[in-house]
Amino acid sequence: MSGSSDVSRSLWLAQNPSKRWGELFFLFYTPFWLTLFLGIIVPYKLYETFTELEYLLVALVSAVPAFLIPMLVIGKADRGLCWKDRYWVKANLWIIIFSYVGNYFLTHYFFQVLGASYTFPSWKMNNVPHNTFSSWHMFVSSFTTLHPTLLFEGYDILLRFDTTCGGIRGSSDTTCRVNRNSNKTSLEIHNIPWSL
Repeated sequence: MSGSSDVSRSLWLAQNPSKRWGELFFLFYTPFWLTLFLGIIVPYKLYETFTELEYLLVALVSAVPAFLIPMLVIGKADRGLCWKDRYWVKANLWIIIFSYVGNYFLTHYFFQVLGASYTFPSWKMNNVPHNTFSSWHMFVSSFTTLHPTLLFEGYDILLRFDTTCGGIRGSSDTTCRVNRNSNKTSLEIHNIPWSL
């Protein structure tokens, strides 16, 4: 057999090899930044003594590797692709835009409506700390990888016990067809080659 049938099909990751490599990278990178924030800084209360510079450095230390590592460690799937066609480049650019818009415009408005404010020392843009832009980048990169995977695949697995609906008590033919079509649609959406 040749062509796309040689590519192993994964229920959890995208079929597109570049997207799959990008998803795996973000998944493997998630424990690094989570450990930095939730395993070191928060339990040891290091944030209580941070200055503006330290907050910014921590945010950059967590976000910059999301760009540098894929540039230096080129995945097998990305070796033949131009840099602009690589999933991790498109994903990072989208996340930068999303993070900027969300932090610059939406967070500021959100805090004004609630009457809240950032109380830690930081350099700010539109009254939003610079370090939130970089920190948000890591959260969104993990979220955008985990969310579709769990939503499309995990939910479908919970809905069906087997492909024939024989294991689901009291299910009709119509219910089985709807379930199968829903599963098929979810898989097709998850594997759209042009989507992030």
